[in-house]
Amino acid sequence: MPPKMHKRWYIAECPLKDQCSKASWDKTRYCTSYESADESRKHLAHHLNSSGLHRDTVAENGATYVDDLVALADVWEDEVTDWGESDQASSR
Repeated sequence: MPPKMHKRWYIAECPLKDQCSKASWDKTRYCTSYESADESRKHLAHHLNSSGLHRDTVAENGATYVDDLVALADVWEDEVTDWGESDQASSR
């Protein structure tokens, strides 16, 4: 039986990548969602608001800054199989 395909949305890199560690970004699992691009963006907002690495930047610039980063983030969409294999990704 062929594997079942599922849509996946994710953000390839933190918009504050210069202040973000690989370990911190890896914990987000690239803000992956199997529901929607909007859910992926919600995961990004949570990362930006809860990461100690971004605390000072967020405090200095406020909530609208985070909202702008989230709105401008490139969310990628691809299809994955039940086995985790993916087709080529495309930015949305």
